[in-house]
Amino acid sequence: MKVSQKITDAVIANVPAEVKRVVDTEIRGFYLDVGAQKADGSRRMSYYLYYRIGGRNGTERRYKIGEAAVMTAGQARAEAKKLKSRVILNEDVFLTRKNEQRRLEHEEDTGPDINLLADEFMRIYVANQRKRPEEVERMLKADIRPTLGELKLGKLKARDIITLGLDPIVARGSRVQANKTLSLLKQMLGFGIGRGLLESNVLSHVQRVNIGGNEIPRDRVLSHEEIEKVFKKLPQLNIHHQIITVLKLIVLTGCRSNEICQARWSEVDFQQNIWVIPKERVKATLSRAKVHKVPLTPIVVSILAELKAAYGYLNSPYILPSLTPASCLPGQKALDKRSVARAIKRNLSKLGVDPFVPHDLRATFATRLGDDGLDVDPFIVEKLLNHSLGGVAGKYNRNEYLEKRSNALNRWHESISPSLGKVANDEIADLVPRLIKTR
Repeated sequence: MKVSQKITDAVIANVPAEVKRVVDTEIRGFYLDVGAQKADGSRRMSYYLYYRIGGRNGTERRYKIGEAAVMTAGQARAEAKKLKSRVILNEDVFLTRKNEQRRLEHEEDTGPDINLLADEFMRIYVANQRKRPEEVERMLKADIRPTLGELKLGKLKARDIITLGLDPIVARGSRVQANKTLSLLKQMLGFGIGRGLLESNVLSHVQRVNIGGNEIPRDRVLSHEEIEKVFKKLPQLNIHHQIITVLKLIVLTGCRSNEICQARWSEVDFQQNIWVIPKERVKATLSRAKVHKVPLTPIVVSILAELKAAYGYLNSPYILPSLTPASCLPGQKALDKRSVARAIKRNLSKLGVDPFVPHDLRATFATRLGDDGLDVDPFIVEKLLNHSLGGVAGKYNRNEYLEKRSNALNRWHESISPSLGKVANDEIADLVPRLIKTR
């Protein structure tokens, strides 16, 4: 059954059960289509415009304007008037909309994808704003391009990114990496908006807690006994000399594994007994990064001399050169810091101590310097760790405190060196002066 009357919100709210269509009495062809009553008593109602294009024998069209649930009668009426004026000018508005939908679908299917966005992101943003672009490229290559690279930007959905890209990372047990990947994707999509590739960031409301879960800060600190047990066991497990050396240097200097693995001979001044890590390699934003000076104690000098004797034949600029690089000759790249973490992870069950990661040795360094036996000033510990100091001290105090830092390290090394086993061969220690001259 159909009725004819002006379509208003009041009419829509009180359509009798037997009425299937309400034909508007003011705009010819404008009507409300009323669906069957559902179990909950509601009925679906949609606005339409009926028109004929091409004269009496032309094509009949029923153009859906919208749903009454989301569009008022007044809004639908205004839209119907606009459509009527276009139809009068002989425009088939139904066909126009259909062609536009096809065009948009074609653009979505052939338009830019995540791979293209990643290329621009690397070239324009990462290359200029990140100190270590290779780490971003590694994440893109491992966890983004293979699973998400071909997704079209025009059809991106948060659910697809989560199920195709992030959930598999969690499934392999890498929850922290999943959260890092989420953060990178958010940043990359935000960059895409700024470049005009995207209209919105579909991940803006996705939280890390719903991907990899809350990350509990690590507080693992090894005792002297555990350190001794670890460094006694490592050679027995055939862990490579380079890996053991990196771990020793973390314990002795408090430096990060990446800072140690990437160290160059040109950064070491044996005359002044100082290792200068350039700001490009320290962990900080480019705007806050600063050079980190590490005093060299006799023990560390002996280790460096041992490394020079062991790998000097490669003539590498790196103190710890990669011996088996995949894309170049030995010595042309530095040791990959990931190999250090992997070696520990593979052998955790055999080390005879509670689980730890290489970075925990840095926490151990910081904690043990403040123990009763050493009682190093916390300010000096922060300087040794190259942490940014807050407040007035961080803004105005430019003192390096190198002498105090050197004294603290010497005391620490006297305390911890027995737990590290033989740090360098006696023969190597005797050759230190000559090796220094030929570095």
